[in-house]
Amino acid sequence: YPLVEQTVYKADPRIWYYALMDYGVYLKQQYGNFNKQSKHYTTQSKFEGSERQIRGMILRILTNSGQVSYEYLCHQIPRESTRIQRNLRDLCNEGFIYNANDMYRLAQ
Repeated sequence: YPLVEQTVYKADPRIWYYALMDYGVYLKQQYGNFNKQSKHYTTQSKFEGSERQIRGMILRILTNSGQVSYEYLCHQIPRESTRIQRNLRDLCNEGFIYNANDMYRLAQ
């Protein structure tokens, strides 16, 4: 943080962050991905069929439709209803969506 404070261009800090990202790309091209050397490194799981995909489907439907029922979501999402229900519960608990009278909508 002290180095950032000393070197950041305060008039337009985006320039500094863009340069930092460009430098990161350069380092990766020159030396590869150092993260893979960590014993904690894992690759991200497949998206197709994942919980992330179901969450994305739910959020896309709610973004486009406003407020919908659980039955409507089950009809629109080609996945097991138990998985849809679990993801709805998690999204509600995380504050992304809201459930009132069995109707789901994006949180405000």
